[in-house]
Amino acid sequence: MKIRIILFAIVCGMLLVSQAPIQAQSVGDNEITIKKLNARIKKLEEEKQTLETKLKKSQKKNSNGNCDELQAENKSLKEENKRLNADLNACLYGNSFGNETVLDIKDPQFKAYLLRCCDMDNDGEITTWDAEHTYVIICAKEKKSVIGGIFQEDSPSITDFTGIEAFKNLKVLVCSGNNLGKLDLSKNPSLEKLEANGCGLTNLILNGNKELKSLSCKNNELYDIDLSHNEKLSYLDIRNNRISVLSLNQNPKLSKINCSQNRLVSLMVSDNPKLRFIDCSNNQLNNLDLSKTEIDSVICKKNNLNSLDLRNERNITYVDYSDNRNLSVIRISQGNYVLTDDSKKAVPHIY
Repeated sequence: MKIRIILFAIVCGMLLVSQAPIQAQSVGDNEITIKKLNARIKKLEEEKQTLETKLKKSQKKNSNGNCDELQAENKSLKEENKRLNADLNACLYGNSFGNETVLDIKDPQFKAYLLRCCDMDNDGEITTWDAEHTYVIICAKEKKSVIGGIFQEDSPSITDFTGIEAFKNLKVLVCSGNNLGKLDLSKNPSLEKLEANGCGLTNLILNGNKELKSLSCKNNELYDIDLSHNEKLSYLDIRNNRISVLSLNQNPKLSKINCSQNRLVSLMVSDNPKLRFIDCSNNQLNNLDLSKTEIDSVICKKNNLNSLDLRNERNITYVDYSDNRNLSVIRISQGNYVLTDDSKKAVPHIY
């Protein structure tokens, strides 16, 4: 308890010290502007407020006597306090500005976006500090329709995301509509949400994104995708690609999947107990086993299904398995489900 009170006092003391704007200081040959320093101090003060809230909550929990949890939380708070303290010292005394690196952003459109949205001190450059304090990037390519159904682009597309690897704390990236080809986000470990629709992607690398929860990369040219490192993934939309094999057995938290309009001959969802919705229509599947899921809505029309297994399910409300002319066996547990008229005609036998 005493440790937490001391931590809280330290934080409050640092806040009082840092509230007044400071004057420009020199680090070696680098002149640090007042605007730059004040922008950083403001950001740090916001983080301090968050830390204060955590400390207060931690103090309240202390009365409950959960030692293991409190010890772990206390350690985390100490580490966070140490980091913030170091950042404040850097701002106040210029200890680390000399080590700041200007990022090499090759694509002019990407750099223009970053300068508009992530250049916190408006110095005309994106530095490692700017990158580390950026949490959301929304650079989707906007399009507008014109006469004849033709789409006219408002501005040139981003084609090169070089530099994105420096954004270590990035949580949300929306880059749909750009012409990227390849997108490697393996060095963005904090990423939780990605929307990269219609980017001409042939290669998407996500093997370093353990926090990823939502992924939408529809309307691309992907032939395969590796999601084996994304255990927290709960939402997946990869419709309209060219994927033939999709293994999702390493994604136990998936609840919604749209993998329609691919070239799937194999879909593995046997280890997805939380799955509630799936649309795998317009593929080349022969079998679909959803017996170990919590599925309530299934759209699997226009495949080559021979069997469909929905056993052990009591929550099914909608099933569309039309246009599967070879389908001979459907295993369904007791429960409510609704079939379309076409699917009723197409199915020869129901258990």
